[in-house]
Amino acid sequence: MRKFEIGATAALVGLLAAGLVPISQAWGETEATATPTVTVTVTVTAGASPTATVTPTAAATATPQASPTATGTATGETTETTEPVDALTAAAAYFGISDYTVVEVKAKSELSAQVAQAVKQRKTLTPLVVHLAAGSYKLTAPLRLAQPSVYVVAEDGATVTWKGKGAAMINIASLSGAGVYQGDWDGSGGDVPLVMLKDATGVKLAKLSLSDVKKYGILVTDASELTTDEVKLSKTGLQGLIVSKGSKATLGKTTVSGAKGNGASVFDKGSTLTLNDSTISAPKGYGVAFSKKATGVLDHSTVKNSGQEGLTANASTLTLKSKNTVSGSKKTGIIVSNGSKFKVTGSGNVVTKNKNHGLFFQNKGTTATISKSVKITKNSWYGLQSQTGAKVTMVKCKLSGNVRGDAPRTLAGGTITIKK
Repeated sequence: MRKFEIGATAALVGLLAAGLVPISQAWGETEATATPTVTVTVTVTAGASPTATVTPTAAATATPQASPTATGTATGETTETTEPVDALTAAAAYFGISDYTVVEVKAKSELSAQVAQAVKQRKTLTPLVVHLAAGSYKLTAPLRLAQPSVYVVAEDGATVTWKGKGAAMINIASLSGAGVYQGDWDGSGGDVPLVMLKDATGVKLAKLSLSDVKKYGILVTDASELTTDEVKLSKTGLQGLIVSKGSKATLGKTTVSGAKGNGASVFDKGSTLTLNDSTISAPKGYGVAFSKKATGVLDHSTVKNSGQEGLTANASTLTLKSKNTVSGSKKTGIIVSNGSKFKVTGSGNVVTKNKNHGLFFQNKGTTATISKSVKITKNSWYGLQSQTGAKVTMVKCKLSGNVRGDAPRTLAGGTITIKK
C-alpha cells in the first residue's frame, strides 16, 4: 500500500506529478518479519519541479499486521500520520484490493474537488483509496468516481453533507470497479439522487448511511451493477431505490425505510433486484414493484408496513426463496398479474396481517408455482385467490385467521391445483 497525506494539496500534486509512486518499492512487496517505516520528503518550490527523497528503515520488532508510518513535508508544512489500520484494512478486504494508494482528506473541507484532483493526477490504475477521517465534510458538487478502482473509505464519525447542485451526490459512471465504505451521507433535502450508477459495474457500497433527499435514494441504470452490504437508506422523497435499463442490484443486510413513494421500483427487461437479509419498511407506495419484464429474488428478507401492496409483479418474474416475510401492507401482501411468473422455492415464508388479500393472482398468462408451504395468516380478506385466467400450482399451505376465508379461492376463470 502507498500512502500520501494531503495537509496541503500541493504535496499530493507534487508526488503524483513527479511520478513518485509506488512508494512500496522503497521496501518491496514481500512478506516482512519486521514492521517497516518510510520517510517521504517532498519539496515544492515555486517555478520548480517537485523533488522527493524516499528513505526506508527497518523496525526493531515484528508486528505482522502493523502498517507503515509516513511523514510528508511540503514547503513550510510538516504533517505526520499513523495509518488507521482497522477501517482501511476492513475496506480493502471488502473491496478485494491489496495494493493501493491512500489519499488523506482532512475534516471540515470540501470533498469533491480534492477527490477530482486525486483522480485527475493519477498515473496508473492501481486502486486509489480516498480516506476520510472522523469529522464533517461538505459536497458543493457531485462526488464523481470517474475512473475504475477508486474507493472512498470513511472512518466512523465522518459525515458528508450535500450543499450543491448536479446529477447526484455520489455519481459513478462508465467504469468497472468502485465503491464507498462507511460514513453518514446527508442529502440535506436536495432534489438529486444520493447515489447514481450509470453504465457502471462492480460497484459496492458498505456500512454507510444515506438519507434525506426529495427524489430518489439510489438510481441504478444503463446496465449497471450494484452490491450493498449493511447500508441504511432513509427519508427519500420518491422511490428509495430504482433499478432500470437492464441493471442489477443485490442488497445484503440493507434497510430501505420511510420512502414517500415505493421502497424500490424495478423495471425493464434484464433489470434484477435481489434482496438478501434485507428489509423494506414503511414506504407510502409499494414495498417493491417489479414491471416490464423485470426480475426479483427475495431470500431471508422482510417487506413490511407498505402504504400499497407489499410486493407486486406486473409482466415480471418474482421468486421467494427461504424465510421471507410480507406483512402489514395497507392493501394486498403480494399481487402477481399480467403474465408474471411467481415461484416459492424455499421454506419459512410468511404472508400476514395485510389489509386485503394475502396472495392474489390475476390475468391470463400469469402462473404461480408454490413448491414449499407458505404460512398465510391473519389477512383481512382471503388468504389466497386466483382469478381471470391465472394458474396456480401449489403444495398445501398453512392458511389460518384470514378474515374472509382460509380456503384457496378461485374466481372468473382462475385455477388452483393443490399437489398432495
